[in-house]
Amino acid sequence: MRIFLMFALIVFALGSLAQDSERSSFAKQIIDSEALSNWATFDHPLLVSPDGNYFTYIIKFGTKRNKFIIQSTRGSWRRELAGSITGDFSMNSKQFIFLKNDTLYLLLLGSDKLDTIPGVQSFSQGETGQWLAYRMKGEEHELILYNLVTGNKQRFVSVEDYSLDVKGEQLLLKVRAKKDGKASSSLQWVELADGKVVTIWCSQRDCMGNADISGYSLDEHRLQVAFIVEENMNGGLVHTLWYYKKGMEKALRKATHETDGMQSEFSICPSSPRFSKDGQYIFFELEARADRRKPNAMLASVDVWNYKDSIVQSKQLVNPGPRLFAAVIGIDKNLVVRLIAEGERVLTTDTWGDFVVIVNEAGDGDRWWLHPLPLYSLVSMKDGRRIIIPTKTPQGDFWICPNGHYLVYFDINTYFSCDLLTGKIVNLSRGANVGFNLQPTGFPKDLISHAVGIGKWYKDSTVLIYDNYDIWRMDLTGKRAPINVTKGYGRKHQIQFRLMSGQLDRLMDNEERLLLAAFDTRNKYSGFFSCRPDGSASPDSLVMGPWVFGGGVDLSMVFDGIRILNKALDANVWIVSRESTSEAINLFLTRDFKTFTPLTNFSPQHSYNWLTAELVNWRQLDGTFCQGILYKPENFNPRKKYPVIFNYYEQLSHRLYQFPRPMYSTDANINIPWFVSRGYLIFTPDIHYQWASKFSKDVVNAKDAYNAVVSAAKHLSTLSFVDSQRMGIAGHSWGGSETNYLVTHTHLFAAALQGSGGSSDLISRSLSVVGIDAGMDKLYEKSIGFTIWQRPDLWIKNSPIFSADQVTSPLLILHCKDDIGWPQSMELFLSLRRQEKPAWLLQYDHGGHSLYPGKDQEDFTMRAMQFFDHYLKKKPAPIWMTKGIPARLKQIENGYDLDTVEYCSKDCEVCKIWNKQYTKHPQMSIKPAVEPHLAADSIQKNKLIIK
Repeated sequence: MRIFLMFALIVFALGSLAQDSERSSFAKQIIDSEALSNWATFDHPLLVSPDGNYFTYIIKFGTKRNKFIIQSTRGSWRRELAGSITGDFSMNSKQFIFLKNDTLYLLLLGSDKLDTIPGVQSFSQGETGQWLAYRMKGEEHELILYNLVTGNKQRFVSVEDYSLDVKGEQLLLKVRAKKDGKASSSLQWVELADGKVVTIWCSQRDCMGNADISGYSLDEHRLQVAFIVEENMNGGLVHTLWYYKKGMEKALRKATHETDGMQSEFSICPSSPRFSKDGQYIFFELEARADRRKPNAMLASVDVWNYKDSIVQSKQLVNPGPRLFAAVIGIDKNLVVRLIAEGERVLTTDTWGDFVVIVNEAGDGDRWWLHPLPLYSLVSMKDGRRIIIPTKTPQGDFWICPNGHYLVYFDINTYFSCDLLTGKIVNLSRGANVGFNLQPTGFPKDLISHAVGIGKWYKDSTVLIYDNYDIWRMDLTGKRAPINVTKGYGRKHQIQFRLMSGQLDRLMDNEERLLLAAFDTRNKYSGFFSCRPDGSASPDSLVMGPWVFGGGVDLSMVFDGIRILNKALDANVWIVSRESTSEAINLFLTRDFKTFTPLTNFSPQHSYNWLTAELVNWRQLDGTFCQGILYKPENFNPRKKYPVIFNYYEQLSHRLYQFPRPMYSTDANINIPWFVSRGYLIFTPDIHYQWASKFSKDVVNAKDAYNAVVSAAKHLSTLSFVDSQRMGIAGHSWGGSETNYLVTHTHLFAAALQGSGGSSDLISRSLSVVGIDAGMDKLYEKSIGFTIWQRPDLWIKNSPIFSADQVTSPLLILHCKDDIGWPQSMELFLSLRRQEKPAWLLQYDHGGHSLYPGKDQEDFTMRAMQFFDHYLKKKPAPIWMTKGIPARLKQIENGYDLDTVEYCSKDCEVCKIWNKQYTKHPQMSIKPAVEPHLAADSIQKNKLIIK
C-alpha cells in the first residue's frame, strides 16, 4: 500500500510540477470558455460624423453583452450606451440621434445634454441636418416632422410608412385612416420648405374606388415615386403600377394587365418596384399566372421521370412557388418590356442608359454536359430588342458606364468595351500583355475566369481596371493604348494594388492623386501608396508593415483583407482598423496614411497564453516551393516536443498578420487560439492547384493537397520541437474532401478531423439527386479527364471509400444533416465501420454547412479537443469515443467523462497505457467533466487523484 501511495503521489507531483513549472515562468491563463464569454473586441457599425470629430463603434464581450461607444477623435470625451442602438450623426455634426427600445435620444456631442422623446417606433433625418421625422407608437400612428433649427413641429396622423428625402426637401407619407367604419389609404407629398401637403393618390371612393398600396419606392434623388396598387378592375382584384413626379398634381396609373407589352399569361406582382440609377426606367416584376387546375384524387400520385426533362423531378419539387420575371417601363413611355424568360436573370441591376445585361442559364437545365457556357445578351429597355454578347466566359462580369454610353465586359483574360449607341466593340486590354483573370486563393486558373474588376470611371471616356497587381487606365473608345498607372511597380515587387475609394456610380474628374491600398504577396505586409492617374510616375509608398488594415480577411480573395472602414463626409479624416498577430483589432485616425493616431486600445490577449505566427517556406514533393504559417504558443519552449495540427483550405498564408479571434470552432477549421493556447502547434499550408500542366488523372484538389500537406508534414518533422509521431490534420468543406483523400493515401497522421467534406464517393456524388451540384460534377469530370463510363477505374481511384481499407489515421467526421454533402460523409463512415477502422461521426440536427452559434459549437469544440488530446497528447479517451452514446440517451448524456478502462479501438496504444495503469492501480481514476459549458476547463485542469 505504501508503494502504491508513493507511486500515486509521484504521478500527482510530476503532473503538478510540470504544470507549476510552466506557470512559474509563464503565469498567463489558457483560453477557455470563460475567456470567450468575456473577450472584448471591436465590432461594427463604425460611424463617423461628417466633420470627422466624432465616431461610434461597438465593444462586444463574447456572447454576453455589447456596449455602444460614442467618442471624440480629438479629445477624451466618450460616452457608453448599453444595449441595442440604432442611430446616426446629424448632418451638421452637432448631435447623435439614436433609438433605444422605444425612446428617441438626441445627444449634444461633446456634452452630457441628452433630450429624450419616449414612445417612438422609428426615425429618419435629412442630409441638411435641419429635419427629423419620427413615428410614434400607439393607435394614432402619429408622425412628427421636427425642425432641429427652429424647434417647430408638424404632426401627421395615421401614418403607416414614410420616407424623408435625403436632401431634406420633401417627405412622402403612406397614410391609412378610418372614417365611418371604412378604411382608406393615401400617399401624401409634403414640401418641407413651406409645409404644403399634396395628396398624390388616395383610395377613397370619390377618388378611385376601393384600392390599397402594396409597395412603393423613390428614385435616387427622391423626386419620383413608383408604387403598386391592388385595385378592383373588371370585377376582380389586380395589381397596377403607378407613377408620380414632383410637380405633378396627381399620380398616374402607369401600367395594368392591359398595357401595351403585357401578355395574357402574366400579371403585375405586388413586390415593390424600383427606379434605374438614372431614374429613366421603373423595374417591377411580372408573375406567371398559376395553373388553377386541382389534383384529381382519382389519378395515381406518381412522379414521371423522363430523360428529356431539363431539370430532374426532385429539383423541380424543391421550390414550386410563383414564377417571377423582371420587367421594365420607361417613365416617358407606356410600353411594358419583359426583360427575361424562363431560366434567365438580370445581371446589371444598377443600371444607367437603355440596356441591361441578362444571362440565360437554363439551356438544358441541369444537363450541364450539353451546354458548357451560359448565353449573355443586351436587352433594350425601350423595346425589348436583344443583342447577343460575344463572350465565352462561364462567369459573367459586366459593367455599364454611368452615362449609359458604354458596356465593359470580360471574356477569358480580356476586357472589351461596347458602344451601346453604335454597337462597336473594342478590345480594351490589347497591348497590356498581362493576365487580368482573378488569381484566387487556390483554384486553378482554368476553372475560374472572373475578372479582377474595375475601379473608377472618368469623364474622358476612360476607366481604371485592375490586373492581379497593377492598375490600368483604358480608353473606352479604343483610340488610346492602355496606360499602366502604377508603372508595373506592383508586378515587379509582387504587390497588389487597389483603389481606396473606387466609385462606380459616377463619372470622375481627372484628379491629381489616387490613394491605393497595397498588399505584399511575398512578406504579407500591407499598407498604402499614392500615384498619379496618368501613369507619369511610379507610385509613392506611404506606409507598409506587418499589419492587416480593414478588420478581416476574406478567403475568397487575398486582397479583401485591406478595407477602409469609414471616411468623414466633409473632412479629410479616415478611420481605419489595424491588427497584427499579437495586436488585437483597434481603430486609428489618419489624414495622410503615413501617421496613424490610435483611437482605441483593445488588448484582451495580454491576459492569456497567446500565440506567435511565422511564415515558413519549404519545398513540396513536386520540387516547387510553398508557404504556410506556423502558430506557436506564447510560452513556446524550443526544448520541448509539440504536437502539430495541419489545418488547410486553399491558401491561407495571407493571414500571417491577421489577429485570430478566439471563439468556439464553427466547423473543422478549428479555432487556432483555442488549440495553441493549450500547447498545440498549428500549421496552415498553402495549396496550389494545378491543371492541364500537371494532368495526373486525379481530382484537382486531392493530389495538390497531398503535395502540400504531406511535404509540409515531412518538413516540420525535421524541426527539433515537432513530435513527428503526434501530427494531426483538419479540413472543412473543400478541405474536408481533401482530408478524405489524405487519410486514404498516407499513414503520416495520428488523427484526422473532417468537416462537411462533400466528396468520398465521386460516382454517387455525381449521380445523386440530393443537392445536385453541377459545378462539382463538371470539376470532377474535367480534372479526371473522362466520364464515369469512359474510365470508371479513375473515378474509383479518386473515391476515398474504395480505399477505406488503407486508412490508419483515426477519423472524426463532422456533418450537419441538412447539408447537401451529408450522404457522402455517411458513406465514408460506413465504409470505415465495415473495415473496423476507428471512426466517429458527429451529426448535428441543426446547422448547415457549418454549425450554428451556441451549444452545438461548444459541444463540437469540446469533442474535437478531446479527440486530438487523446491521439496527440496521449490523454484518456472520453466515453463518447470508447462506449458511445446510445440513441435513447441523446440529449441526456454527453459522454465527456474520460475513460481509463475501455478502449477507443482494439489497437490504440494510448488506451492500452491508461488501461494498464488502471489495472495495476484501480483506485486511480480521472476526475469527470462537470457541465458541458465548463467541460473544456475541467478537462484542462484534470489531475490524477486517489479515491
